[in-house]
Amino acid sequence: MIEAAGQLHLRFPSRFQFEIGLHSGPVMAGVIGTQSSRHDVWGDTVNIAARMEAASRPNRVLSSASTATALGSDFALDGPHKIATKEERVLEAFFVDRRS
Repeated sequence: MIEAAGQLHLRFPSRFQFEIGLHSGPVMAGVIGTQSSRHDVWGDTVNIAARMEAASRPNRVLSSASTATALGSDFALDGPHKIATKEERVLEAFFVDRRS
């Protein structure tokens, strides 16, 4: 996603930037609403991924510690970093980069 966004500046005058947060785990999914229904996911896994996204930096991927561990040696990890959440939790996180 970040690499693709980097190529968009060739077609558009504005630069696109993304802050990406990763976390993995169980979620609840379903359809919300009857008049104008939409699909949604929710749960602690979604909340932690959102906290990772909020704490990330432009054009970087920030992963929770558990997801970073699952990535194995395919990626370079920068961290650990401590992320304080609005729920007064402290999460351990790693910035994820491609191995060169």
